[in-house]
Amino acid sequence: MHQSFLPVLTAVMTFIAAIFNITPDAVPAKGELPHESEPAQVEQRMHDRVDGVDGSVFYISRPRADALTPVYAADFGMSTDSEDNSAAFTAAVSACRSNPGSRLIIPKGKYYFRSESRMELRGLCDTLIDAEGATFVFGTDKYFYIADCDCVEINGLTIEWDYSSSRLGSLVKVRNANADSRTAELVFTEVSDIPEDIPLAAITQYNPQTLTPGAPGSSKECYIYQNPECIKNVEKIEANALRVTHDGSLDFMTDGEVYMLRHYVYGDAVFRVGNSANVTFDGVNIYSAAGMGFVISERTQRFQILNTTIGLAPGREDEYRISATADAVHIADTNGYFRVSGCDFSFMGDDSLNVHDSLICVTERTGANTVKATNAYTLRAGDRVVFCDSDFIDTGFTATVTAADSSSVTFDSLPDGETAGMILYNTSVDSGNYVITDNYFHEQRARGLLLQSSNGLCEGNRFYKTMGEAIKVVSDIKPGLWYEGTGVNNLSIVNNSFERCDLSAWGSVIFLGSDVGGSAAQRTMFSNITVSGNTFAEFPRYSVKIDNCVGGIAVADNTIINSEPLNGSRNRGKIYVGENCSAVTVEGNEWVRSRYSLLSPFLAFKNAEAYYSFLK
Repeated sequence: MHQSFLPVLTAVMTFIAAIFNITPDAVPAKGELPHESEPAQVEQRMHDRVDGVDGSVFYISRPRADALTPVYAADFGMSTDSEDNSAAFTAAVSACRSNPGSRLIIPKGKYYFRSESRMELRGLCDTLIDAEGATFVFGTDKYFYIADCDCVEINGLTIEWDYSSSRLGSLVKVRNANADSRTAELVFTEVSDIPEDIPLAAITQYNPQTLTPGAPGSSKECYIYQNPECIKNVEKIEANALRVTHDGSLDFMTDGEVYMLRHYVYGDAVFRVGNSANVTFDGVNIYSAAGMGFVISERTQRFQILNTTIGLAPGREDEYRISATADAVHIADTNGYFRVSGCDFSFMGDDSLNVHDSLICVTERTGANTVKATNAYTLRAGDRVVFCDSDFIDTGFTATVTAADSSSVTFDSLPDGETAGMILYNTSVDSGNYVITDNYFHEQRARGLLLQSSNGLCEGNRFYKTMGEAIKVVSDIKPGLWYEGTGVNNLSIVNNSFERCDLSAWGSVIFLGSDVGGSAAQRTMFSNITVSGNTFAEFPRYSVKIDNCVGGIAVADNTIINSEPLNGSRNRGKIYVGENCSAVTVEGNEWVRSRYSLLSPFLAFKNAEAYYSFLK
């Protein structure tokens, strides 16, 4: 069934638009795209070509293994018999730093790490860390910091958590939940004995049949670490059971429900990358880790994550049901030009991939040209910053940073009047120009992709059983928590498959919109976005929800299938258009007939204003 009613609807709306004197807004032009030629050949480097959105081309350099000098980790004391290989690995890396053009060879085996400090891979050039299938087992959340590097690759490395020291998360089944007494018993289903003082950091509902994140149509969870006082008492009542007394925060629990109880949430990241260029991860596996898999920031540019798995350890899926305890990949305040391809991300405690640049919120003016601000640490002297009001409307005022630390910023000038509450963005960073292709994102908490930067291509990916939205294009300001996303111009979401996504009915499979402290942004945030050639199957609510996205959105030639019964809403499968949306095109989409999907009309509008603005 195609959207044959649209020409009639469009004619009616055109007539209404004429009466109300509605005129289309101009669609912002697309920004300049890279069309690079292959860099000149260098003996120790090869150059991977990346084909991006609208025919753009850029290159990422990586070390060429056959042109590098071998360095053997065993010569520095790395051994599968060692209790802690941190010092030996650091010494081997130091040798590579002193000798650019090195290939560090780590034989296959299991190596333990227990340092309380990160291992720094700093100042490396033309270096390949060739793990040859080696497994690094960590007993602490202090991993790798890659900084000030150029042309570095990590290949064939597996990361695991040392569960003999502590657990990352545990599946628990609820028993004897009592809202009156504010108690619930948590039975640990994977282990026979647990310590009474095991950390309670966050708890998220799982499907009791499949034991995967997100119960159909239900999304119960509590971030205990944000409010630890909500837990009043914990008593061990059996070898594998705790009775928890709370302040009402867990009243949502009912007997028989299954939850993932995370003992860690935001630790460090396994691979933290800063101020580097041409960094490649290829064939890396993260089977269990406290914290995120990758955090890439601090102006890093030209990087790629290829053929990498973040998921449950093969053969031990029933023993440990969490991979990374937070995001798989978090990309922020970089200078872009990156690729994520051929990867498999699942069972994380948070989103698969988040790409954005940070917003800075002024909390207090402390001097003539100095303010206190959130995310001040992301700024550097010389950065050019745009000042917006508290509704994120550009004031027309810009200034240059002269100094910044973790909480305060000094500018060459400040606007007159009150500055507290102003929202700033840094024009000196841009995490745009990226390609996300041929990946499998599945069965993890929260969202699949948060795409909050421009000039992106998201193509040929498979999304399966994401708890919330599979893709969220957003600018998101949550005071006290996060300040992300400066807007998106030019993004293609094409030829992907979405199956059983938005499982817990957060709202839609794909969402485009903004949230500035609980309200929509009052400025153009999104433009030139295409959602085309995708297949949406078996989901509870909207296929695509467009809200406050002024400036050119095309939803075309997609296939929407809902052939199975599901606890969804009357809007199941529809495309939603909200207020302040202009130049929205919806055409050529096909809805497959089914008794389980209410298909007419295919479009849903927030209100009359949304009807009218649909024509713009």
